[in-house]
Amino acid sequence: MTISDENVTESPPRTSNNRRLVIVEPDRLTQWSIKAYFDHLFDVVVAESASSVYKLLDESPADAIVVADDLPNGDADAIESRARSCNASVMVVRTVTAPAAPDVRTARAYRLEKPFQLSSLAELLGVAEC
Repeated sequence: MTISDENVTESPPRTSNNRRLVIVEPDRLTQWSIKAYFDHLFDVVVAESASSVYKLLDESPADAIVVADDLPNGDADAIESRARSCNASVMVVRTVTAPAAPDVRTARAYRLEKPFQLSSLAELLGVAEC
């Protein structure tokens, strides 16, 4: 995995056959694992921060986004909102380190507790096992 100065991985040009999956996850092993698992099904792009993902989403909306719920400054909420403003039908999966409190409302996002099996993420994204 190559990370540029802006903390964004370079991805091949988007093809009409592949949907775009954006991963916003500070843990490099988790980034790599998700990218490797889904690379043949999606055009996968990895971002490590809110600022880098905003640029990616503005350039080309995501069809699906996996975002760590434990990003600093409530960035996960802002990223989800931005992704939805770019594509109202984007599939959002929040990876969480603890179950949601009863008052947390991310009704449109799926929540997947860490650690998780990549096949569980594939199921949420609606793709056959890789």
